[in-house]
Amino acid sequence: GYVRERLRSDMADIEAHFLSHPDKCFWVAEAEVAEGSKVIVGTVAVTREGESERERPEQEEGRVAELFRMLVLPGWRRGGLGRWLAQTALVFCSERGYSRVILQTTSTQVAALALYRAMGFQDTLTRALPLTMRPARISVLRLEKPM
Repeated sequence: GYVRERLRSDMADIEAHFLSHPDKCFWVAEAEVAEGSKVIVGTVAVTREGESERERPEQEEGRVAELFRMLVLPGWRRGGLGRWLAQTALVFCSERGYSRVILQTTSTQVAALALYRAMGFQDTLTRALPLTMRPARISVLRLEKPM
């Protein structure tokens, strides 16, 4: 499915896909869980719009970044980590001269949507997933924030 495909694409070689390009980046939040043992508790990535697996809109003005691969493990949510990751990505976008940042998520990600909206992202598009791809009424939302 989706996760396996992502692990074979950009996630298969994070350094080559993100870190070798000045306008892309990938952040990892780690936490120490035992003596010297660390676990990844969150991630976020930035790329130029249209370079992730999503479609590029036909007409765009200015340089547009896409925030994606935003993940915070359940036990680490509601403590500010998601906000810190997103803010880190937004600072990166501002420093790189992006005019806007877009992201996509699903309607089931209620807490993430609340965070993004609180950070100034606005809904720009909502579309329902095809019936064959959804067990319930799930929509994909596109949000955007000017820089």
